[in-house]
Amino acid sequence: MTPSQIRSELLGQHSEIRRMVEDLQNLARGLDNASVSRSDLSAALVRLAHGLRAHNRYEEEILGGLLVKVDAWGPARVELMNEHHAGEHRQLLAALFDAGSALETSGPENLSICLDRVLEHMAYEEKAILGDDVLRDDSVVADQVGG
Repeated sequence: MTPSQIRSELLGQHSEIRRMVEDLQNLARGLDNASVSRSDLSAALVRLAHGLRAHNRYEEEILGGLLVKVDAWGPARVELMNEHHAGEHRQLLAALFDAGSALETSGPENLSICLDRVLEHMAYEEKAILGDDVLRDDSVVADQVGG
């Protein structure tokens, strides 16, 4: 797979995650007028959590070896990605489940905060890791002198 194909595939997964987030946000709004059951909301929450987990594993697997080679910042990008996935994503998944179970007492506000974090993290990844200036099909050679 070329870097642009990898980028395209991962961005497609991000689009799917955004769709799941939007569905969950809509379901959470429906709780206010009782048009949505808590079991529907919980099921959507579980789908999102599983989708994020699968995406993160795939992203780490497919990008780990590639990012270290893209430029001088490659190893730092891999480290940041792994830190985000190990820390932020796993904390986020726990927070998503906590928010889902806490809806009884706190309403959808906590869930909304968690969903915003998912969107913010994907936006960061799209700029710092999945940008076309990072995942390029042409190779960039550092310290090359032209003449």
